[in-house]
Amino acid sequence: GSAGVAAPEPEVDAAAAAAGASGGELASARVLRLGMRMLARIVERWRAVKERQAVSSWKKAVLDNYLKIIFESKVDCIQLRFKNLKTIDLYNLGKDLKKDFDKFKKTLIVNDRVDIAKSINAHGAHVGMDDLPYNQARKLLGRKAIIGVSASNKNEFIKVKKLKGVDYIGVSAFSSNTKKEMKNYFGLSGLKICAKATKIPLIAIGGINISDVNSILKLKIHGVAMISSLL
Repeated sequence: GSAGVAAPEPEVDAAAAAAGASGGELASARVLRLGMRMLARIVERWRAVKERQAVSSWKKAVLDNYLKIIFESKVDCIQLRFKNLKTIDLYNLGKDLKKDFDKFKKTLIVNDRVDIAKSINAHGAHVGMDDLPYNQARKLLGRKAIIGVSASNKNEFIKVKKLKGVDYIGVSAFSSNTKKEMKNYFGLSGLKICAKATKIPLIAIGGINISDVNSILKLKIHGVAMISSLL
């Protein structure tokens, strides 16, 4: 990129980097069959970034450092989440990352963009209430793809748990300790209720710290997604 231009600073929800950060605490957790024991999210935050800055250059300069930590850790699954990236750039980045994921035998889930997930042959996609409906996503990706759906409140959870064939539910937010200062959050008591209400694997997301992980997993929650608390 050009001199003086700040690179996009990703938040990597590198749950498995936790293996290195917290010793055997997370490593001892059961591994879910879907490979969703830990979910890491690569999140992009654009600051003073010019559009002409090459994504490939940024990947080599910044993203590879984060991926190295993830690939060498206990993270099973990584979610690629770029809200503001141009479609062509997201496609090229995803295609490039898929090669690395295959090499290290990690699961790649694309957030929101079912079309990108299909085009780069990702392992699946994660959709929310404002994205392509789950049933349509399933038609496009097929029954073998991993598809997760977000539930950000009680009403959404009730709707999502009724969907046929959902691989996991992303229950968010765990706490109010998020940058968006979520007014509604589940907490341990809310997660416990959710876990008793469905057999669908649950992934706790939002405001989770390393110190929260063991308490969450004891509730029979299948995995956690973390970002800034690990790196």
